[in-house]
Amino acid sequence: MFIFYYAVISNITPPLAVASFAAAAVGNADPWRTSMNAVRLGLPVFAIPYVFIDHPEFLAQGSLPDILYVCVLMALSIVAIAIASIGWFRVPLSGRTRAAALLFAAILLPSEHFDRIIQLAIVAATFGLFWLLLTIDIRRSGPAAAPAATPDRRNTPS
Repeated sequence: MFIFYYAVISNITPPLAVASFAAAAVGNADPWRTSMNAVRLGLPVFAIPYVFIDHPEFLAQGSLPDILYVCVLMALSIVAIAIASIGWFRVPLSGRTRAAALLFAAILLPSEHFDRIIQLAIVAATFGLFWLLLTIDIRRSGPAAAPAATPDRRNTPS
């Protein structure tokens, strides 16, 4: 399964990058630049096959609570890796916030070395660090980056 998965990913990774080169031809763009952007956007996908090796629960082999636990951790990890590689989450992120998101993602990957309670405590601590740095980035970017409030339409004439 590991080898098959990476064979499928080869569609976006240079030098093959068949899908990226085809997209660049359609969009009249530079194929290498398009391919590198595809790799950057697809970066979270590269972590998934390593979980296949240590956690058969990710392939739906095991009890339902174990399968759900591994799948939830992987989903959160993929989102965190995407945030770190893209560098944007509501506002452009600083380097330290991106590093905290990457640390959060790495710790989220299911591990057999820690008990679940210890792993969840470490995850909560690293998420707190990421959230603190994200809040600092949002405040530094100013009020334009804050979500716009919806106008109250109850008191306005129709």
